[in-house]
Amino acid sequence: MKPEDGNRRFAWRTMLAPYTKHEPEPSDLLRVGMSWTRRDIGEAGRHLLRFTIAGSVLTPRFVRWWLFRLAGLAIDTPNVGDHCAFRVPNLTVKAGTLIGPYSFFEGLGAVEIGKDTLMGPRVVILTSHHQVAPDGTVSSEPEGRPVIIGDRVWVGAGCTFVPGAVVEDECVIGAGAVVTGRCLRGGFYAGVPARWIF
Repeated sequence: MKPEDGNRRFAWRTMLAPYTKHEPEPSDLLRVGMSWTRRDIGEAGRHLLRFTIAGSVLTPRFVRWWLFRLAGLAIDTPNVGDHCAFRVPNLTVKAGTLIGPYSFFEGLGAVEIGKDTLMGPRVVILTSHHQVAPDGTVSSEPEGRPVIIGDRVWVGAGCTFVPGAVVEDECVIGAGAVVTGRCLRGGFYAGVPARWIF
């Protein structure tokens, strides 16, 4: 047996160890591989529907809205720009809201956006968080933290919302701000991290 054969055998056993309750066998490779393949095909279908077709600049707004709804997203407005990517399990967008092009929503947590909110282009909402243990190690398993944006909020271009961020009604978030906590009703927030201005 060549040394590289032993390395290959070790690699697949190491790769499968978290997915089996016993010492990994060659048959586990096929079982786990099929499971990953089914998941990847499902993800590819969602990606095709949500991003490639619905997100295309060639897709009319009404058709884009219908495709997002077909994909299971609770979006109550057709005012969603092109090239938006919604990679969250639970998204609620109320009527009258506008989401600018190239926006990106990611993670395991829910995203709620109220009515009549205006969001500029390239807004990023992140909902996946990794816990830090007392010894300083970061968990490899993410957990979801919701992001909530209220009614009649004005969000400037290029803003980022981190997991757990809350923006109350009638706030203004300046372009390029990073929202890390709670923004109180009616305030103007800007900067990195976003701070109350007036």
